[in-house]
Amino acid sequence: MASLKKPVKAPSAAPAKKPAATKPAAEKTTPAKAAPKKTFPAKKTGTAAKPAVARAPRPTWEAPADMKTGSYDFLFTTDDHGLIDMRTAQGVRIKGKWDNPDAPRYDLREFDINTLMAFYARISAVVFAPNPIRRLPANTTFRLVIRAVVRRADGTLAARIIGASHKSGKKTVWFEDKADPTYRKLRKVARILPSVFVDAQLFPSGRRSKKNQEEADLDE
Repeated sequence: MASLKKPVKAPSAAPAKKPAATKPAAEKTTPAKAAPKKTFPAKKTGTAAKPAVARAPRPTWEAPADMKTGSYDFLFTTDDHGLIDMRTAQGVRIKGKWDNPDAPRYDLREFDINTLMAFYARISAVVFAPNPIRRLPANTTFRLVIRAVVRRADGTLAARIIGASHKSGKKTVWFEDKADPTYRKLRKVARILPSVFVDAQLFPSGRRSKKNQEEADLDE
């Protein structure tokens, strides 16, 4: 009797290998174009520099025929707004050195009102500013001592500030620092200062003073 044999399992077929995944080809990227460099126009060589603007010459004024060198002392006070109060305007002409307390002084209101008004017209114009912050200090008394001379070369007037002070309360302080902002405001008048004296009068003589006194006695 034939023996039965266990069936032999047929070898199983190896599973088919999956094809390897292929990476997509990298996309070719084009490099970004570099930004164009800024170009500047070439510098011109050999060109002449621009000429400096010439400053206008300082104006001149002819002196009166009988003008003599003299010192003047002007005094004024500013109001609450930093403006010159014309009611306080004073001016004298000094016979001799201005710092001599015994030197005779003559009130311009009595014999030379034109020079007095000419000075205050000019100082008011140069120190005025629409902005109150830029004006002179309020409620302050200022004093300017001026020397007026006649140039021998051409007979024109010259004038300069030889002393300036300010007084607030009882203390008087003379300006010593030329860079002081307030002093710089006052010095603006220097350019046109000689024009103040185009009609300056001589000192009143003794005879003239006597005549004025006689007229005053008659009026009384």
